[in-house]
Amino acid sequence: MTAKFVDDFATIRILNFKKVNWNTNKYLLFHLMQDIRNEDCKTIGMVYVRTLHRMDVTVEGITRFSLNRFSGRYMLHILARFTSYVNVLMGNPSHFEEYVDRKRQGNTYDIEHILPDKYEDYEDSFTDYEDFESTRNQIGNLILLTRDKNRSYQAMKYSEKVQKYMGDNILAQALNVTAYTNNPKFLTVVNEYGFRAIPDFSEQSIADRAEIYLRMASDIWNPDAIKEIAGGWADDDEKGFFKNEKGREFTVGYAERSWPDALKYGFLSANLGGSGKSIYNVQVGDTVYCHIAGYGFVGIGECTSTAVPMKNFKVMVDGTSTPVADAPWESEESKEKLDSNKEVFIGVAWKKYVTDINDGYWEKGMTTVPLVAYMLNDKTTHQKVRDHFGYTDSAD
Repeated sequence: MTAKFVDDFATIRILNFKKVNWNTNKYLLFHLMQDIRNEDCKTIGMVYVRTLHRMDVTVEGITRFSLNRFSGRYMLHILARFTSYVNVLMGNPSHFEEYVDRKRQGNTYDIEHILPDKYEDYEDSFTDYEDFESTRNQIGNLILLTRDKNRSYQAMKYSEKVQKYMGDNILAQALNVTAYTNNPKFLTVVNEYGFRAIPDFSEQSIADRAEIYLRMASDIWNPDAIKEIAGGWADDDEKGFFKNEKGREFTVGYAERSWPDALKYGFLSANLGGSGKSIYNVQVGDTVYCHIAGYGFVGIGECTSTAVPMKNFKVMVDGTSTPVADAPWESEESKEKLDSNKEVFIGVAWKKYVTDINDGYWEKGMTTVPLVAYMLNDKTTHQKVRDHFGYTDSAD
């Protein structure tokens, strides 16, 4: 559990360009060590998971992660993690040690920029040369290649490089359409993370690849894996242990889903595609501000249970605990549209709300972010919502 905690803590900070040295983090880590001293395995696990979920940054930072002076020492390691992760998912050897070994004899691995360093070929797609260079250094444009190939491909056009990538690791092969033919082990990974062949590599391709890295990062550095190592615990155990700890405030987007049923049964849900996994960051006791795009804020509540798959989420029907998929919904059509394999639910005790989304609250100057669940550094928006709904911490 401790190894997993250190890996998650350090990597999540690095992906957000934050230092991982002791002097920067000693206050948090010293108090964490006090909290786990002489505790049992379950309690230590709860402290670790709570600490990771309450960091001021998340793995979503990877979509903005790029190669620079700070990240240079970490980038090869992170790309190696992704490459070895896919290798293992396909049932192949990891090769991680080989990817990161800079002292081994023979070909070591280097960081390859997929988009060639030829501004004149792409200047119509970028504002200026600086924009081109900064975009090229984003993680969505980076893969690992052996040193000899990396150096020989530098001036080569993408249309030529992508053919040669078929002789390299799986993240390079994934750019070529051939990787999707007669390759059943890889197709399983394709369906999970959204890989696709890219015949013409562009600025949008870099953003798309970063989203794939985000989906993998959400699984590789998922704090809830610590809960599994500890043997699990009930939400009530966690709520009791942290009862004196003030909850955080999250905006949770809830577009294209049934608001009447969210109110009726006390939940919010999200699809794990894209940024949906961010809903795992919402913990028991956190305040939730539900926002529906196009309508505004429709409710304020308190998280009562952390995210679980749809098949495991239960609601009360006539006094009986019932799987949400089997419960009668106000909008059966909305329920049928949900992918039960990818939809996850959190429990919410609604405190203040509107029953009709058309009565949602929004005004100029308020802030939202294109993620499913997130905290705002600027508290103005949440305060306006609280004032509008007449909500206080003691409201029922």
